[in-house]
Amino acid sequence: MKKILLFLFSLTLILVVAAWLVSLYQFRDRHKDYRIDLNLQSSQNDIQAGFAKVDISPEIPDTWIDANGDSRYNPDDGDTYLDGNGNGKFDGVWLAGFHTARAAQAVLDPLWARAMVLDAGDVKMALVVIDMIGFGNDEVIATRKMIQQSNPWLDYVTISSTHVHSSPDLM
Repeated sequence: MKKILLFLFSLTLILVVAAWLVSLYQFRDRHKDYRIDLNLQSSQNDIQAGFAKVDISPEIPDTWIDANGDSRYNPDDGDTYLDGNGNGKFDGVWLAGFHTARAAQAVLDPLWARAMVLDAGDVKMALVVIDMIGFGNDEVIATRKMIQQSNPWLDYVTISSTHVHSSPDLM
């Protein structure tokens, strides 16, 4: 009996340590060198603004037929798909929110990325809003770096996302 208890205690301890190590790895700072200067001042009184938007709706390669009306793609329930790209497998665009296994059947309304750039002469900032849920901090920083590399004249870029349940799952 003592050996079993010792084994269970050892196993529990190993699992706790493993979970702790996985947590440390998952929550590490992936952008240690990234800094933001929030002390932006301009000597110019006028502000110019520019606006843009781009359709970021995904293409839906394969559509499917929901045999039992549960809004979940499950071949065991009789759901079938139309192989639009002809590769012989279901290439679903999985949607975020509500529940899992929810594949898009079509694009009803477009998803947008909208941007506003403010130019105060010495300071130029951009605000970008995307119609996506689950765009996390690591993706925001990576995208911010990419935008600032291709537009070095921008001093600051803010990226946010709307909370939609009909966009591709970014998680």
